[in-house]
Amino acid sequence: MKIAGLKIAIIVIGSGFFLAGEARAQDVHYTQIQATPLLLNPATTGISDVDFRLVNNYRSQWRTIEKPYNTYSISADQRLFIGKQPVGIGACMVHDQSMGNQLITNKLYGCLSFSRFFRNHQFVLGVQPGVVFRHFDQLNTTFNSQFSSIDGKFYSAWPSYENLLEDKLSYFDLNAGLLWRARIRNYQLASGIAVCHLNRPVESFTKDEDDEHLPLRYNIQGNIVIPLTQRVDAVPMVLYSQTSTAREFVGGSLLGYSFADPALAVKNLYMLAMLRINTFSNFDALMLGAGVRILKFDLCISYDMNISALRKATNFNGAFEISLIYRNSNARSKEPAMPCYML
Repeated sequence: MKIAGLKIAIIVIGSGFFLAGEARAQDVHYTQIQATPLLLNPATTGISDVDFRLVNNYRSQWRTIEKPYNTYSISADQRLFIGKQPVGIGACMVHDQSMGNQLITNKLYGCLSFSRFFRNHQFVLGVQPGVVFRHFDQLNTTFNSQFSSIDGKFYSAWPSYENLLEDKLSYFDLNAGLLWRARIRNYQLASGIAVCHLNRPVESFTKDEDDEHLPLRYNIQGNIVIPLTQRVDAVPMVLYSQTSTAREFVGGSLLGYSFADPALAVKNLYMLAMLRINTFSNFDALMLGAGVRILKFDLCISYDMNISALRKATNFNGAFEISLIYRNSNARSKEPAMPCYML
């Protein structure tokens, strides 16, 4: 790799660390940050190597417990032109099951982005209004008042004294983001920041009027496509998330290989290696994955190995994740294509 390529990579990744130090972890999150664009930043809407993109994601975490945490999501976005103005439109939906499937969360967002080009630079603004619905099963939930100190058991028939507790809630939510992309010599760079819960909604199952509003959540991301050979690319990636005092950093790289024969159904193969760190001091998980692009479909499978203090209880088991992406381009599209793993 040339020294110039190293300098660019250091600048992009280093800037992610710098911004992260001053920002304020995320709600539902995935390991495959390259396969969840609309969930990380609404400015990625319609920003792809194709005109239309349909993304499906599934994550199952803590499978060593009786009922693991399961997350499902689907998103779709389209690149359009209003006159000469490039616009991205899309939508995403998330379904999350946690607390032994007793807490259910459903999120539905619309996505819109606007782009401006300056030479070989692209600047994107994205907005993401949506609604959130949450429900938990009170009948199968136990409280402190239902605990017996005599035998150390919970008794659901005992009164909970939670008279102000609701089992459903809903609220309007608003996210926004900025994205910058550029092609500098043979390198393709992208960096962005998203701010979630801009309207600071109240998320509480109680009827207390003094319930606190959701804090702002920040996602700061960056990646760079570095061509190592004519067919092999390295893609270093970083993501920093922060909500109030909770912080999370994910960093690593993707290594991709492109086949030369256009007649082959298999277009690309790639491997993924990432590391998750909480509060920049506690190593949480090592993530390994592999993917393939077949015709217009991208399939990636990854696994999180828990390396935190919980590894003795989990036996290093973490989370299994799979993503399936369908991509389709308009034959008349003249915009130069980015690699399939580029934001």
